[in-house]
Amino acid sequence: MEVFSGTAQYEIKFNRPIEHKGAWLLQLGDVRESSKIWLNDKFIGTLWSNPYQLNIKTLKKGENTLRIQVTNFGSNRIKAKEAKGKEWKLFYDINMVGLDYKSFDASSLNILDSGLLENPVLIPIQVIK
Repeated sequence: MEVFSGTAQYEIKFNRPIEHKGAWLLQLGDVRESSKIWLNDKFIGTLWSNPYQLNIKTLKKGENTLRIQVTNFGSNRIKAKEAKGKEWKLFYDINMVGLDYKSFDASSLNILDSGLLENPVLIPIQVIK
């Protein structure tokens, strides 16, 4: 798909990688643009800026399920609508202009990458005593 705008969902089932009973650092890497994360059907956080990472208190022994929803910016949708000649400017009391104060044309926008662009990584957090 050349243009995507909205929310994509990723899900993986995995066993705890090592016999580590403490906290873990989940690093999502390059995310476009914000994410909501669930571990074993429990919401654990929202990430919306670099670094896209959060601490997980513990992973259960056996199978775990990680679900990540990633939502991108709406500019891809605006560009696609403009290219198809569909109305998207639903403003009644304002004119939209570009930086040069000329009529705004979304068809010139770049298509932005969407979703998880790297594989998430789990790192055991070691407590230093």
